Amino acid sequence: MKHERKQFSVLSDSILKIKEGQKRLSALTENLLKMKVEDMHFNALSDGISKIKQGQKRLLALTNDVLNFKHGQLIPFQHLVKKEISINWKEYFDNGCKGEDMWGHYKTVNGDLYVVADGASNHEGTKTGADVVRLINHRFKKDAANIAGSHDLIDLLHSINTESTEVNEGAYAAIAGILHSGNKLYSFGSGDVSIIAKKPNGKLIQILPLDLNMQLEEAEELVKTEIGTIVNGVEITEENYKQRINQYIHHGLFNAIGFGESFFLHEKSFNTKNGAAILIATDGVTDSFMEPQREAGKISMADALKIHEVINSSSNAKDAADALSNLIWDTQVKEKKKIKPDDRTGLFLYMNHITESQASPEI
Repeated sequence: MKHERKQFSVLSDSILKIKEGQKRLSALTENLLKMKVEDMHFNALSDGISKIKQGQKRLLALTNDVLNFKHGQLIPFQHLVKKEISINWKEYFDNGCKGEDMWGHYKTVNGDLYVVADGASNHEGTKTGADVVRLINHRFKKDAANIAGSHDLIDLLHSINTESTEVNEGAYAAIAGILHSGNKLYSFGSGDVSIIAKKPNGKLIQILPLDLNMQLEEAEELVKTEIGTIVNGVEITEENYKQRINQYIHHGLFNAIGFGESFFLHEKSFNTKNGAAILIATDGVTDSFMEPQREAGKISMADALKIHEVINSSSNAKDAADALSNLIWDTQVKEKKKIKPDDRTGLFLYMNHITESQASPEI
């Protein structure tokens, strides 16, 4: 590490000297051009030309130092490069139960957006979760190209929530995803779509907390804070607050696209590394093969053995999607175990170094 710091220091110093040399050369050249030949002494002219030549030699030598210096050895400049991460991705998608899941890959201004959503409804209206996920997909197809960073994505998600609350009354959708640019990932979620990450050492973590259904006491405490406020166009009062409690307890989620003013996002930004992997999955996948985990953090192997095996036994996203498909088939057919009927979506993202690209210093 000390050697790397020293190398960086030498490189930075050389770049500064190059810039100083350029300024001096520019000033000397400008002065010579301003001098009138009839007023110029021959010695002054010779001295100026000599300094320019010296400056050019020093500039060339320093440039070579920058282009060739690494660990005290002369090497081609293309080895002084910055490694970036590419994502190898593949989806597992079975929407045959209710038709309310969706996944999407969208290009943004400077990267890629990966999204998974799981729709549902309270069965009190004509709209379903399928209407919500169709709206989500439509908006991302339309607007993802304008996303330049996480702030644009957050604004878009809140806009989608507002629109869906208005046009899809009684229906909603949990959502989670990853925004990728360079080596940086921005994760977001609302509801119970999980983002599970495999570290290069093989350990699994849940990136964001899940908004799972509440226990009675927790729901009562939350609703007490809402009394006097307006939620989805209805004022929460002492007379109707029990209906709000039942919504938190029985509707499975207390946060999702379509929840109106109470909608919020969990989010986390982090750098990724070669060998890491991510699974974005609906509860049709996670509930079948791991213990529900409301909080972000480490996922023990005992609580998610099958998910560990799927992710860690696969070297790329396609293999992982195939492994998940085989796991579901083997569990239901070979082992004859019942799995909760549900749509099932898993989007696998595997991180790999791309071919190194030249990182030219600004001079």
